[in-house]
Amino acid sequence: MIHSIKDRTLALAGIFQAAGLVQTTARFGNADIAAVRASLESVLRIDADSVEQVFGGRSGVVTGLRTLIERLDRSSRTRDLEVTRYVIGLMHLERKLMRRPEMLAALGNGIRAIASHTHAFSDAQADLVTALGQLYQDTLSTVTPRIIVHVEPKLLADPMIASQIRALLLAGMRATVLWRQCGGTRFQLLWSRSPILAQARVLLQTTGSAQ
Repeated sequence: MIHSIKDRTLALAGIFQAAGLVQTTARFGNADIAAVRASLESVLRIDADSVEQVFGGRSGVVTGLRTLIERLDRSSRTRDLEVTRYVIGLMHLERKLMRRPEMLAALGNGIRAIASHTHAFSDAQADLVTALGQLYQDTLSTVTPRIIVHVEPKLLADPMIASQIRALLLAGMRATVLWRQCGGTRFQLLWSRSPILAQARVLLQTTGSAQ
């Protein structure tokens, strides 16, 4: 299937959204509930017909589009290397995952098992966070080098913070795999930012006007 720059930009926004939410959770213990839910639920949409549907519609990655623009625009005053480091870490991890068919199978089976119980999570996001976080811990967290997240010391004792960070990293991996499937590469991220930024701005503007 041929994917457009729009598809690649939405997928990349999904990565930046998850990475940004990881940072916010690690710093403050919480993050935008709607954005977290959109990212987590994207993991379960393994049979979506389009990139937009993976995120429950374009509005599901509005936070990611904003984060992408802020981090990739060289003139931005809000560029944050920590979020970019998480994004690059996810891309490195995805390459290793693709060489581990047994882990890919375990992830697929785990996601399908969790998806089969999505009705039970409809009013309990904490349960979904716990399930996805455990799946990440059992699989991707065993691959080295691990993605190291800097958590505020006062939050380290809260197991739900750790679960949400792991669940969001899994969502970031879902978006990273999607980015690759759409033809995305690290070269584009490093050297072909202008078309991506232009598309992200168009998507953000048109999504905002439609809401």
